[in-house]
Amino acid sequence: MLKTLVSLFAMTMLCLSVSWAQDPVDVSPQYYKALFENDMVRVLEMRLPPGSEDAMHEHPTETVYFVSGGNLKITLPQGDELQKEVIAGEVMFHDAWTHRVKNIGTSEVQAIIVELKESTGTSGRLQ
Repeated sequence: MLKTLVSLFAMTMLCLSVSWAQDPVDVSPQYYKALFENDMVRVLEMRLPPGSEDAMHEHPTETVYFVSGGNLKITLPQGDELQKEVIAGEVMFHDAWTHRVKNIGTSEVQAIIVELKESTGTSGRLQ
């Protein structure tokens, strides 16, 4: 019985953490700044110093251009993690997703993020 209650509590907390994911500019304004917005796109700047970690947040379909690179740890709401080294000039495309990013490198990572206002319906994989 106790094991079942603990499992239910853990699943509830996971669902709540996903539902709490928000706009990166609202939950991590020290790292994200809106540069431009219209009815089709929003453009953000992200600056993540070494050792910094943003809050769990969500993006619609996005294209990310890395102005400066580094080593990142990306955590998904279910707890899955991946480490990714990005280089200056690299471009990444991703469908809508929720995640948290930590700079595990020694230099600031700067990116320009272009969010689409409507999903493209593509496969949802990192490219």
